[in-house]
Amino acid sequence: MSPDTDPSPLGCIPGALAGLFGRAPATSAEAPSTRFAAVKFDLRITFTGMCLFMPDKMAKEMHVVLPKLSNKLHRHVAVLQFDAAHLNGDQVNPPKARLGVPVSVGMRELRLVLGDGSGISSAKPALCEEIVDIFPVTKKPVDPDHLKDDTKKKIVGGARLTAGEMTGVSPGVCWNWNGGATPRPIAHRAEWTIPDLTGPKLDIVLKGLHGKRDLALPSLFPVQPGGADKPSIALTVWHVPSDDLPPDEGDPEKIEPGEHPPHFEGFYDLFGGPVSNEVPTLVGDSGCTVATPCKKIASRGGSPYTCMVAGVVPSP
Repeated sequence: MSPDTDPSPLGCIPGALAGLFGRAPATSAEAPSTRFAAVKFDLRITFTGMCLFMPDKMAKEMHVVLPKLSNKLHRHVAVLQFDAAHLNGDQVNPPKARLGVPVSVGMRELRLVLGDGSGISSAKPALCEEIVDIFPVTKKPVDPDHLKDDTKKKIVGGARLTAGEMTGVSPGVCWNWNGGATPRPIAHRAEWTIPDLTGPKLDIVLKGLHGKRDLALPSLFPVQPGGADKPSIALTVWHVPSDDLPPDEGDPEKIEPGEHPPHFEGFYDLFGGPVSNEVPTLVGDSGCTVATPCKKIASRGGSPYTCMVAGVVPSP
């Protein structure tokens, strides 16, 4: 079988292109230590769509789960993406720009586990105010089963973040929520950053759920686009309808003021039993804010009207 037809989890990138960005063997005049010099870089993960955040302040971790949605709520795909430039292992002449070529890895029945390499959990598990907290509605936390082995098979994938903090959101549009006196934004994208990692590359193994085997990704290398203070590796976790995935995403699906986001109730199947299922009501596209906004990130991809992120923050 030729490299171009070799089956691979990197669904959007054929074998030949992956090889193009691979490292050529080091020669006697080019020692591996020179070609793979350690650098300090940031790791950014952007979660887009139906992603539910659960801070664990005691453990200093952030859990993220992607709920399994019923057919009536529209099939969503769980995908991890990164730019093909991160496959370039040439640290002598590292890429100065991303290529705009997304590499897609299916995340169904896989969990992304990321930290700072120390083995010690040190995350700051706080949510931006633009992420709606549904605990006042459910009055209970997410069933712990879904944060471990998910034996009840209520999630399609997720993440466990043991370092870093939430650093930005796409604030979305304006909603009435749970009897609040004024409209509020509800984000549909959230950025998590693990700063100041050191090394020539990042190796990620997605942990299998429901008996699925772990999946090791190709080594990823930092990129330093022009104007950036330091190199970074950027990942995106998507849990959206397939039409909202780049590079083919178009205008986001919209609803009218007074209507409800059609997928939001999918979060309420993760609490170990029946709970209230309050859903937001759309007010309009703009004119609302929160007391302490987070940094605003680009809203490209996903829909702020149908697939928002949410959080569950149990009372102390």
